[in-house]
Amino acid sequence: IICNPPFFVGDLKSGNKKKDAARHDTSLTLQQLLMVIDNHLSLQGSFAVLLPYPRLGFFTKLAAAANYFLNEQLLIRHTDTHPFFRGILFFSRKKTAVTSKELAIKEATGAYTPAFIKLLEDYYLPEGLAATEKCL
Repeated sequence: IICNPPFFVGDLKSGNKKKDAARHDTSLTLQQLLMVIDNHLSLQGSFAVLLPYPRLGFFTKLAAAANYFLNEQLLIRHTDTHPFFRGILFFSRKKTAVTSKELAIKEATGAYTPAFIKLLEDYYLPEGLAATEKCL
C-alpha cells in the first residue's frame, strides 16, 4: 500500500472544500488511515506513507501501537542546506533494522540533483526532468 494522506492538522484552510479535504486531516486522520491499512494489508504486506517531516515521529508511534514496524525512511529536503520537509516511511509487521536515507531535490544552482532525477526517471517522458524544469 502506498499512501499520500492529508498532510495538515489545524493549519489555515483555503475555503475550497475539496482541496481542504485532500490536504487536511478532517476527512481522514492518521489513526483512520492505519485502520484502513490494517483491514487491507496482507500479513506479509508492507506500506509506505509520505508525510510532512514534523509528523514522522507521531506517525511512527501510531504505527508501532498498531503493531507495524518502521523498516526504512527517506528524509527529503529542498537542497543540502535546507532542513528536511518531507519523509517517506516504509512499514511492515516484521521488525527489521531501520534503513535511513536522505534526498536533496535540487542543487544550490537550482538544477535537480542526480539522485532526484534517478529516483523519478520512470515517471517522466523521455525528455525527463530537464524538459519539466523548463515548464516550471
